Amino acid sequence: MGGAGNRQDLRDPGAGGRGRAAGFSRVPELRKNVTPGNSHVAEIGIIERRIRELDLDDSEYASKHSELLAERTRLKVLPAEPDREEWRETGRFVAEAWADMDSDARRAFLLSQQTRLLVGRHADGAIYGVIEYNVYGLKSLDVFGSLPGPSLLERAKARGIDKLVDAEAALND
Repeated sequence: MGGAGNRQDLRDPGAGGRGRAAGFSRVPELRKNVTPGNSHVAEIGIIERRIRELDLDDSEYASKHSELLAERTRLKVLPAEPDREEWRETGRFVAEAWADMDSDARRAFLLSQQTRLLVGRHADGAIYGVIEYNVYGLKSLDVFGSLPGPSLLERAKARGIDKLVDAEAALND
C-alpha cells in the first residue's frame, strides 16, 4: 500500500473529478497495529522506587540495596526494542468507513490524515476553496466553487505555453 512517495488521484473517475467522498471510494481502509517494544523503563522505575523505599534501619538494608542495584544495572544494559508499527488493510474501503462515521469521527480522521481545507469568499459573497487530501500518504486536490484569478491553463497560455507538461515526466527525459 502507498507510502509518502506515492501519488495517486483519489477522486473517482466516474464522478467527473467532482466527487469528494467519492475520492475515497477505492482507497483501502488501514489500521495501525503497534507491537510494543521493550525499553525496561517501567521495570527500572519500579526498582528505583523500591530502592528509595528501603528502610535504613533494616538489618538487611545493605543486601537488599545491593540486590536491587544489581538488577537495575542488569536492566539498564539490556538493549531496548522500539515499538513496531505496521499498517494493515481492514478489508473495507475508506468510503465505507466514512459512511459509518459521525461528524466528530470524520473530523478526527481528516485531521489524522493531515487534510487541509483552504476557503475564501468572493466580493459577491460566493464561497470557493481547495481541499488537499492526504489519505494514507496518497494525495489529491479537489476544488469547489470558482477560484479567483486565471486558471493554471489560462496563465500558461498567457505565457505562451501551449500545453502543460508533467514536471516529473519532464525531469525524467
